[in-house]
Amino acid sequence: MNLLNLYIIKNFISKFIFLLIGFMVLFLVIDIIDNINKFIESDIPQKQIFHYCILSIPSFISIALPMTTLLACIFTIGQLQKN
Repeated sequence: MNLLNLYIIKNFISKFIFLLIGFMVLFLVIDIIDNINKFIESDIPQKQIFHYCILSIPSFISIALPMTTLLACIFTIGQLQKN
């Protein structure tokens, strides 16, 4: 691989990971806020709420992956155009 390909891949991967983590945090916060009344009314322990959040991550990844890929591509191309 030449130097330009490595630069593009590094740039894309860094943006991709940052955006994926951002979407995961956003989706988890929205899900917790949406279900907070159910958690409080049911007297569910914090350990089960934590497990619920961990087990909901794969479904959130399947939702966030297309958006993350598109935005990472757009940001990477935009930065290449700027430089």
